[in-house]
Amino acid sequence: MKKLITIISIVSLISCNKEARTEAIPKNETDKVILKDNDIKSFSRYSNDNNSLIEKIYYKIIENDQNLTKLDEEISKLNDESREYKRSLDDILQKPDDYYKDAKYRTKFLKDSLLKKEILKLIESSEKNFTKNTSVLKGKMKQTNLNTISINELYSIYKIRKTLPAIEDFQKTIPNNKKIDSIINEQEKLIQQLKSLKN
Repeated sequence: MKKLITIISIVSLISCNKEARTEAIPKNETDKVILKDNDIKSFSRYSNDNNSLIEKIYYKIIENDQNLTKLDEEISKLNDESREYKRSLDDILQKPDDYYKDAKYRTKFLKDSLLKKEILKLIESSEKNFTKNTSVLKGKMKQTNLNTISINELYSIYKIRKTLPAIEDFQKTIPNNKKIDSIINEQEKLIQQLKSLKN
């Protein structure tokens, strides 16, 4: 019975040490504690990748920074507008492309060679005008795509720079070997006591 009480005491001691170790993480109002799970879970909704710790940390850091929050909203809004415009433009430009393909395909089966030549000439002339009239617009659309890529890359780099100090600070909460050595020592004592128990 005495041995059983001793074992229970040791288990309780280890358990308490574990709780004390968890509570030892500094609690202050800076971005230095944002890596605690309960502080960043709710911010996953802002991220396209809900598993991205960088995104979670970043949105926790900027929650009280009006300038960065506004910048983030502007980037998001512009990306949405660009994506929506490209989608609608692609739909508009695709219809003439489909039309000319269909017209050429139908013309291919005409038996009258003179009529076939005449119709193909009309189709090709119309298609050429369409390509010429939309070339500037297509060039500008290409530029908006390149700009979007550039903005997203630069913003991603900024997020990394902004969150690096937080992850570096978090590393200070990693306990030293002294505590784990103490736990291992207690565990080994407990193992020996358990081995010595008889019926």
